Amino acid sequence: MKIRYTIELDDLKAFWQDFINTSALVRRQRIIFVIFFAALFLFLGLRLAVRDGSIMPFVLFAFLGTVFLSLFWKFGKRVSEKRLRKIFPIEENKGLLCEHTLEVTDTGVIETSPVGQNITNWTGILRVVETPSHAFIYIGSNMAHVIPRARLLDGDMEGFIRELKRKLESQQHLVPYG
Repeated sequence: MKIRYTIELDDLKAFWQDFINTSALVRRQRIIFVIFFAALFLFLGLRLAVRDGSIMPFVLFAFLGTVFLSLFWKFGKRVSEKRLRKIFPIEENKGLLCEHTLEVTDTGVIETSPVGQNITNWTGILRVVETPSHAFIYIGSNMAHVIPRARLLDGDMEGFIRELKRKLESQQHLVPYG
């Protein structure tokens, strides 16, 4: 079963947003960042409060730290299109921001683009994630085939995903556990 679609920068943004929102590693890093900076703000405030003999530096640093960390927590997970343009310049990513064909076979998934072909065996597919606008076939912890539903050119997206999941599940049952 095959599908054909195009990928644009918005689709990469959707993938990175999904990855950041669902990654346990990113969640841990964010928590560590918040704890570290909260401790730093409190330490500096306490140190200045002791030096000056006044509680005001501690209150000020606690307030500034709370504002900073609240803003970081709220806006820190956003993926900026400007940043993605720098990471994935169109002229240097001719095999990424273009038309793709994905085919489910007995051995895995074959991706074809204007610059070549890539075969991922079933053991190389970690999971399949579906959102209302995209499907992501993870082939690494932070890499995936990104399939935008809105830019499907040919094929049956729902049938493709069903077949992909069916074959992936049947292949996982064949993998011996050590």
